[in-house]
Amino acid sequence: MKKTVLFLCSLFVVGQLLAFSSTTTSEPPSLMVKILQDDPLPITIKTDLELLLQDGRNDDWQTARLQYEKNGTAYDWKMDLRPRGKFRRRTCEFPPLKLEFSKKALGKAGLAKQDDLKLITHCLADSLLTSQLIFREYLAYKLYNEASLQSLRVQLVKVRYEDIEDRVEPLERWGILLEDIDELAARLQGEEVDIFSFLPGQLDTIQHTFIAVFQMMIGNTDWSIDPIRNLKMIQQGDRNSLILVPYDFDFSAWVDAPYASPRNDLGQQKLKTPLFQGITASSNILHPVLKLFRSKRKAFFKVVDDFELMTKAEKSSMMRRLRQFYRITAAPQELLIYQATPL
Repeated sequence: MKKTVLFLCSLFVVGQLLAFSSTTTSEPPSLMVKILQDDPLPITIKTDLELLLQDGRNDDWQTARLQYEKNGTAYDWKMDLRPRGKFRRRTCEFPPLKLEFSKKALGKAGLAKQDDLKLITHCLADSLLTSQLIFREYLAYKLYNEASLQSLRVQLVKVRYEDIEDRVEPLERWGILLEDIDELAARLQGEEVDIFSFLPGQLDTIQHTFIAVFQMMIGNTDWSIDPIRNLKMIQQGDRNSLILVPYDFDFSAWVDAPYASPRNDLGQQKLKTPLFQGITASSNILHPVLKLFRSKRKAFFKVVDDFELMTKAEKSSMMRRLRQFYRITAAPQELLIYQATPL
């Protein structure tokens, strides 16, 4: 049985690699691909800021422009944008945004017609604190990029918001451009599916365990499989089991946002107390998954250490979280202590 599960875990990793190697290289690049770079990218968004910020319940699209310079070339894209999300729109100073571009304009520019991006924006008026929150969430996404190829790509951006009506002063804040799930689905040669619950055979136990281990590593309990929360699903052809893609890490202990709170309903008393939302009973699956994470240890620490916009103290705090995770998972039976209370 153990050999069978080890073989299945190996297939899980190989499957990620094959999903990308099988994509055709002749397809045009997307706007996200053209934007991606290792360094932060300064961008400008011009729109009616007063309209955008006037009402937290506003769902209307409005015209805007996205401007940036890369490799000596200036880009100026017309787009529409609107607020998105629920909690952050009620809580934060500035709403998260959905950006939509013209498929026709993208095609004329020789780009693929994936026309949507998301922008994770600053939340708090305190520019120093909100910068740290953005940096931490960005690193959470980069850690999952390192852990899995079946993940949403991100670009750290320094955003200058300008009001086209000159009624609101320009504002500069950090943000994160987030790949749309449809673009990831296209890369995986699948399509997004919206479901409220899993049918028999749709939930891949190995991948569920893999995600549960990652979420424990960053201290994120703001997700679940029943009901489905903060997970996107991708269907590949006739394959019954779905690809699960986690997102929204701002409630994690890793980010440590002021509005985040512990999950008392799962038996968590403090936000920074580790909590495992997987199935510890399936040790034959858990052990090889933990082995995969141990193989990523150096790469995870490197993601944090290479990030230049954080102080040594900030990096040390995040590395302590990683070391705590590896101490706990060195003895898999210890996870029983941190098992979430069933709802």
